Amino acid sequence: MEQKLGRCVASWCPGATGVVGAAKLSGGASQETWSFDIVHPDGNIGAILRRAPPGYGASPGRAAGLDAEARLMQLAHDAGVPSPRVMHVLTPRDELGTGFIMARIEGETIARKILRDAQFAEARPILARQLGKVVAGIHGLPASKLPELRQRTSTKEIADLEREYRSFDWPRPVFELALRWLRDHDPGPPHEGNAGARRFPPRQSHHRPRRRARGAGLGARAYR
Repeated sequence: MEQKLGRCVASWCPGATGVVGAAKLSGGASQETWSFDIVHPDGNIGAILRRAPPGYGASPGRAAGLDAEARLMQLAHDAGVPSPRVMHVLTPRDELGTGFIMARIEGETIARKILRDAQFAEARPILARQLGKVVAGIHGLPASKLPELRQRTSTKEIADLEREYRSFDWPRPVFELALRWLRDHDPGPPHEGNAGARRFPPRQSHHRPRRRARGAGLGARAYR
């Protein structure tokens, strides 16, 4: 992996002489996250690779896809939303699959630690407000600059959720009630598109201790 990353980095990072410390942080059936350092005369550069390896390019039905994800993250970064800078979007020549490389930001993403550990005690009272600002920033991205995104009505989304739930053939009252509530409160087609997050639980956030002004960030599952 380090050899492939080294060849890739050399093609777009002037002065880079190689890659060290490549470590796989997470990986499912179709996507992986790697941390590594770019060796550079001016000092090593921390980086994160998020990719679908060759042969696993298809994205889940509710996902935007890695190319669109990279574009959205860079738009958020440029708009001042706490988000890592995208350094490179993979091409077939890189032989690394589909994905992108972004700047690594040290911090914590495990919700249990953020909510309980003493080092985050000062951050907890302001975390909800910070996350709200992040979500507002995402929703405020101009629609004219967004990449092509999947567009579906809430009615279709609810129907797909129910079909997936029914496929398990494992009835649960809480899901029956939730689906009924969603159907009863379906707002119908939206009037204007935006980059609204489908969900934003604590595990989607990234906190850097001792830097309260920019504690919460976007896309932080990459930083383990």
